[in-house]
Amino acid sequence: MMYVFKSKADGDLIMMEAVGDQILRILGREPAKRGPGHADENAGGALAVGLGQRAWPMIEMMKRSLAERADIVWGV
Repeated sequence: MMYVFKSKADGDLIMMEAVGDQILRILGREPAKRGPGHADENAGGALAVGLGQRAWPMIEMMKRSLAERADIVWGV
């Protein structure tokens, strides 16, 4: 399953469920299939990507949304 985060201030952001759950918890939100306002992360021997790298697009979306006073919503 994947999360799709949307904001009028930015393009859609797609995240695998495990990473999306982790970021939502960091933001103080309980993971849910829809929000207001499990990944195979090492498949094929690919290099591991840290949470900081995975969170960067979300941080950028949050900055743009804040600047434009636009909500961020999500769905699965």
